[in-house]
Amino acid sequence: MSDGSSNMTEGLNPQQLEAVTAERTNMLIYAGAGSGKTRVLVSRIVYLLTVERIPPCSIMAATFTNKAANEMKTRIAAAVGKDIDVRELQIGTFHSICMGILRRYNRDAGLPPVFSVIDDTDQLALIRQIVKRESTEAVDKEFPKDTRNFINRCKEKGLRAANCFGDEIEKYRSDVKRQHMARIYRLYEEYCFNAGVVDFGEMILRVCELLENNVFVRSRFHSQISEILVDEFQDSNDIQLRLLACMKSDDCHLTVVGDDDQSIYSWRGANPRNLIEFAMRMPMVKVVKLEQNYRSTTHILNVANSLIAGCQENTKNLWTERMGGDRVGVYQALTPREEAEFVVNRILSLHSREKIPYRKFAILYRNNSLSLSFENALRTADIPYRVVAGHRFYDRREIRDAMAYIRLVANPKDDASFARVVNIPQRGIGEKSISFLVSYAGDGGISLFEAAETAVRERLLKGKALSGLKNFVDTVNSLIEKVDGKDLVFSVNLILKDSGLLDYYMQEELKEKDVGKSRTGNLEELVNSCQNYSFLDEIDCTGIEALSAYTQDLTLQTDLDEIDDGQGKTSSDDRVNLLTIHSAKGLEFDTVFLVAFEDGIIPSSRALSSDREVQGSDGWNEELRLAYVAVTRAETRCYISFARNRSLYGKNFSSEPSQFFDLINKSDIKHVRKDEKLMNIFRSRLKQERGIFQNLPAGMISDHETEGYENAVPEVPYSAGKDSHGKNASEENPGMSRHGGDETAGAGKSGGTVSERLSSIVKLLSLEDGRVDSGELDFAVGDRVLHQKFGEGKILNIVNDAYTKVTVEFKNGSVKQLSLRFAGLKKFSDE
Repeated sequence: MSDGSSNMTEGLNPQQLEAVTAERTNMLIYAGAGSGKTRVLVSRIVYLLTVERIPPCSIMAATFTNKAANEMKTRIAAAVGKDIDVRELQIGTFHSICMGILRRYNRDAGLPPVFSVIDDTDQLALIRQIVKRESTEAVDKEFPKDTRNFINRCKEKGLRAANCFGDEIEKYRSDVKRQHMARIYRLYEEYCFNAGVVDFGEMILRVCELLENNVFVRSRFHSQISEILVDEFQDSNDIQLRLLACMKSDDCHLTVVGDDDQSIYSWRGANPRNLIEFAMRMPMVKVVKLEQNYRSTTHILNVANSLIAGCQENTKNLWTERMGGDRVGVYQALTPREEAEFVVNRILSLHSREKIPYRKFAILYRNNSLSLSFENALRTADIPYRVVAGHRFYDRREIRDAMAYIRLVANPKDDASFARVVNIPQRGIGEKSISFLVSYAGDGGISLFEAAETAVRERLLKGKALSGLKNFVDTVNSLIEKVDGKDLVFSVNLILKDSGLLDYYMQEELKEKDVGKSRTGNLEELVNSCQNYSFLDEIDCTGIEALSAYTQDLTLQTDLDEIDDGQGKTSSDDRVNLLTIHSAKGLEFDTVFLVAFEDGIIPSSRALSSDREVQGSDGWNEELRLAYVAVTRAETRCYISFARNRSLYGKNFSSEPSQFFDLINKSDIKHVRKDEKLMNIFRSRLKQERGIFQNLPAGMISDHETEGYENAVPEVPYSAGKDSHGKNASEENPGMSRHGGDETAGAGKSGGTVSERLSSIVKLLSLEDGRVDSGELDFAVGDRVLHQKFGEGKILNIVNDAYTKVTVEFKNGSVKQLSLRFAGLKKFSDE
């Protein structure tokens, strides 16, 4: 065994070691939350490379995100050293792996050498064009989006337009709307085939068809790949299962790693049965369970286990050696504002007292619509934060415009890109002219760009529209010639300048002032990102080929690839994370706040609907798994909160705590209460700290704004609301940053932030079970103390309830329970 392999197996528990060093066979690894599955997966690949001597080109590993794939490559490279070229490993998402296959076998797959990849947004724009061209009757506003979802679901099931009404969905044959959808699917499919355009679902379906129908490609693939490993297998869908069946030869071994308790993507087509039934479908399967959790403390794990025990398909029970820890806090608020106050002030307290970086806090919610009250509270308290998966860099308007120009230069048949930028910058080409081009292209079976060239050549348009279209066509054709043989940086820079896009957004900035201040900066950053860009399959190319590969790779990047894992090291990364539970999967944080834990939210209204069997239904089980995932993100502390009154989607209603509370063992939770006596103490302390009090903004703390004092942690009232423009928090708002942005909340204010000005007050009043910080004195169980009346004693116990009580055994034999705040205890000194 090599040194690298020895290092990777060192410290593994027996179950992990069993999975890593197993004989080559089909293997199912049940990996619970926080059980070290990434390390096991990496170690298994290192073992195959160094002990089994499998060539790196013969190993394929599918991950859930490109970020995970890059992390695995880095760790494998560090373990095996320079003797093995890990670049030959095929590690990536299903989509990126399929993209590499389509690039190598494009002709066999029926694709041109240069083809475009479109994301969901461009896919929707293309479908809207087809619907508009066809003048489809009896459609509603949501028809294009519904049609996109219909097409994607069909592709997930491996269904082409010709058989999308097969036996699998016979019940929809009489559905008129679905018949319209099927017709649009056929036209959409024809367009994509002719234009060399591939969407996400098409990538996998096309590779399946390639391997099933082309004996030469299949045999070549089978002769190369001898080990396939799949992470997050519970999130695989039907077409991915079909893909694996095509990829695996009789001599190839398949290892799948997953946790059915964390299957939360059924709405994306994920099927947890793929994991559960794996051992029944495959021959000679070795099953290993990883149940030791290295992330969370006992109480957190107990709450998670009690939740998932309500799911009928639970297959394991996690345990940990991290005994003890805080019980999971449960907080009941009257309103979302009060709930946000509790969360923000607990963060302020822990950050000040325990020195926990802001990046190690996460606020998790079921839906993005629930984030606003927490954003307002954090912004008002000057606590820096990020809304994860909010507005990605590559989703910004100017970046999407730039990418459309790049795709169009790489593939002029890309109608979605043509339609997006034909009049950006404005060239006098209105909707009427574009509609004419769409009809002309549809009648002639040609692309929009080809229709535009014909319209210019034969002068089918007039006036401004004709001259503007000629300018656009000439610009694109000129760019196609100029980028030939040039590197990626030169080509992208040239496209931004010659297209007029850079000048256009400079002018936009002058008009928009603060609103558009970063648009040209973002375009410049796009050019900078090309400087050291590493293509997914390590290709080295120039010109059109480089532009095509670049746009393909970027389209495969997802919001999950951009999520910070809470481990950032620089001060600019030190921000509280706000994210949905779905986005938090795979991440971990020191302290987690699971908010809005109410019936109708978790579990969702759909899971509680009266027209279905609730308990034991697929929807009910998935909601349980969602709660389980949220709780298991926490390492040290977890708080669950809910409000008795809430407003959602413009409606006010009384809410009930989640039914899932009934499943939780009460010994693992502590109810957090308000206490007016402590608030009076807090107000008294504020008056004593007059210097700090005078520095507070007017109205920051007042007698009528002192509710919500949790466990003796001072609540910091604030004025919740919208920004000065009446909008929700966004990239342009000061005091926060959407993921991918540059702004950091509360940075650099004169006189210190509100957080800093309150930190000394928090230090005086912040408590934790078993330990108290009182002024400059630390009290803990076992400390020798001195009381003015009872003399010398020893602290036996410290309890935080409405106020902190210490149990002290004095030398005179008496045992007293005293209020720490009023007892006047001093640490005993022998001096």
